[in-house]
Amino acid sequence: MAFKIFFRRTALLVAAAIVLAAAAATAPELILVKIDKAYAGTLSKEFWRETLGVSELESSWLAVVKSDASLPLKPWGAEIEVLDADPWDKAYFYVRISRPEDIEDLSRFGQVRGLDQRTALFWSGSAEAREIIPAKFLLARLSFVATSTLSPGLSSQALPSIERPEQEAFSAPNPVISQLVAQVSKSNLTGTISDLQNFQTRYASTTACENSGTYLYDAFARMGIQTEYDSFRFDRSRYSTRNIVATLSGKTAPDRQVIVCAHYDSYSDRAETLAPGADDNGSGTAAVLEIARILSGQPVAFDYTIKFICYSAEEWGLYGSEHYAQEARSRGEKIIGVLNLDMIAYPNGTSWNLDLVVNRNSEWLADRFSSAALSYEGLGTRKYVDGSWKYSDQSSFWDNGYSALCEIEYEDTRNPYYHKTTDTLSTLNMDYDTSVTRATLAAVAELAQPVAKVTKYVLTILAGNGGTTNPVPGTTTYDEGTVVSVMAAASANYRFGSWSGDASGTTNPITVTMNSDKTVTASFIRIIYPPADLQGQKTLNRSLSQTEYINVLKWKAHPDNDGLNLVLFRIYRKQGEDLTKIADLPPGQFSFQHRRVEKNTPYDYVVVSVDGESREGDPASLTIR
Repeated sequence: MAFKIFFRRTALLVAAAIVLAAAAATAPELILVKIDKAYAGTLSKEFWRETLGVSELESSWLAVVKSDASLPLKPWGAEIEVLDADPWDKAYFYVRISRPEDIEDLSRFGQVRGLDQRTALFWSGSAEAREIIPAKFLLARLSFVATSTLSPGLSSQALPSIERPEQEAFSAPNPVISQLVAQVSKSNLTGTISDLQNFQTRYASTTACENSGTYLYDAFARMGIQTEYDSFRFDRSRYSTRNIVATLSGKTAPDRQVIVCAHYDSYSDRAETLAPGADDNGSGTAAVLEIARILSGQPVAFDYTIKFICYSAEEWGLYGSEHYAQEARSRGEKIIGVLNLDMIAYPNGTSWNLDLVVNRNSEWLADRFSSAALSYEGLGTRKYVDGSWKYSDQSSFWDNGYSALCEIEYEDTRNPYYHKTTDTLSTLNMDYDTSVTRATLAAVAELAQPVAKVTKYVLTILAGNGGTTNPVPGTTTYDEGTVVSVMAAASANYRFGSWSGDASGTTNPITVTMNSDKTVTASFIRIIYPPADLQGQKTLNRSLSQTEYINVLKWKAHPDNDGLNLVLFRIYRKQGEDLTKIADLPPGQFSFQHRRVEKNTPYDYVVVSVDGESREGDPASLTIR
């Protein structure tokens, strides 16, 4: 997670659209101020016209104003606080603070002004804060947007109208999305984090970071997605690096976009040589790659375009996302919502909740995400509404008027390995990372909307003599990807045999996935019932020449076998699991004598009816002792 801005007299970053037309040889004196939002409505239109740049916090704006701007009171009161009377050529950063002592710690490295209970402003001339202050601090570059609609009275270049996707008060999970969610692979996520970690560092400005960007580009390209580099320069153009952008075009309204993104660069106290960044932010980057793999590899199409973006130089101050968001705004792109994943593999305790950080314009997006996460994955979330939480890439989209959220394991980072050389795969909970990835995929798919009119396929169900099916035999058209369960149901005196066609085997019921036209046939078998009323006894036969024991078996014809072409009765002796045939008898004979048996030995028998096709019926069993 990471932020910054430079003021220059020659080209005031954002002032071009509204700087005074009369500006000539002498540049105006500028002042960096903090304006209480509760007070902003009382300021004159003239004041806002003289305001050259604005950045929004939860309860205030930071603004660059001309020193001679028309203000209601001089000296300015608490409602307008002067932060720096000479902002030329300086780099400003928001810094997350958690205790009063943090202000004193930061003051050792440069100028500090407290903005609210948890936010401070830091600068040290034109120096990059990331190269100066300790790694434990969360940073966010201060980015002013002159054409923003954030402040009243500012002339603005309006964004295209974007309608938010509607959601019913209650809607059951979409089975298509459920099938996509189930495909998320923990093994794939683990493998990607391991690969990213193996670059040793992904600190922007290093060759290793550029190599990791190439790795991501190649991974997207192998999926067959349109992939491109989005190059930019940072740190006063000292360095260049690249965002990686992969695009899955929508079918119904491709000009509307849903973005799922993460930063892939890393940082530590040995950033140039060892910053494995497994949680921050290999975990989020791996999730973006896995979601892209699943959504691009399916026959399912979406109404809206989905963009998968991996940003660079986030740790330096959100440079990558700032560049992309500003360019998107200048192109008038219709971005419905941005889901930014930053640190999602070190859960806060055993609850496994996920924090969703939003500004007030993005609350609806957090609500939509929470609903999808709970419905499809059972993952709980906590909505954290704070426009001052500037420390990851969603902030760049807030500044440009788009709805965006940051998914993070805990908004007040608790990972003890954060920004250290020990942020490695071995410290992560990959089950949690997998769960968050599934929830994110569900939210992305719901926002992008699976196309309502998908390819249709025909399922033909046939049933042989002796039974039917549910659904009943016939032809039915299904949407592509639909999973159909088919049950075979036998009639009286029949049993289910097997399936043939595009399904085979004896499993009942079967499931058929409709990815082509298919035919399945259920066959049934006429039951041959066992001989009825099988009885037996051991008798002694004495004669003048010999004495022998005989096992006598008797039975009757089974009434439900009437009409069958039975050609014989077959007698087996059963010993353990082995059957030994001892006699075949004509169908009109209903008794059998097994001669010369042992007096004290039990004998097990099996008697079956056999039809003209040599099919043996169900057995009748008997033991004679």
